[in-house]
Amino acid sequence: MHLIQRRLKDPRVQGVTVTEVRASPDLSHATVFLRSEAPVEVEDAIEGLESACGYLRRALGQAIRIRKVPEFKFLADDSLERVERIEELLRLVREEGMEEGMEESGEG
Repeated sequence: MHLIQRRLKDPRVQGVTVTEVRASPDLSHATVFLRSEAPVEVEDAIEGLESACGYLRRALGQAIRIRKVPEFKFLADDSLERVERIEELLRLVREEGMEEGMEESGEG
């Protein structure tokens, strides 16, 4: 993240957080997940990072001295939205279960 926030001057990448990086076993590819408060900002940041990909790969290669620097793929991190959706579905199931329990006991 330091490399992105401090060295890239592109305003599209400011305020975006890297939440996870998944590298392939041979380190030839890495998927970088990004998060921001506004979904539009993430899409803009992805465009900005894709345009800076060559620079990022060179800087990473110099910083950690690896033989092969991975190709990057940037994606929006939607894990919080998925968690919220699952919680909402569980809440609905619990509410339906309570309503059915009340009907069976004659309270409803």
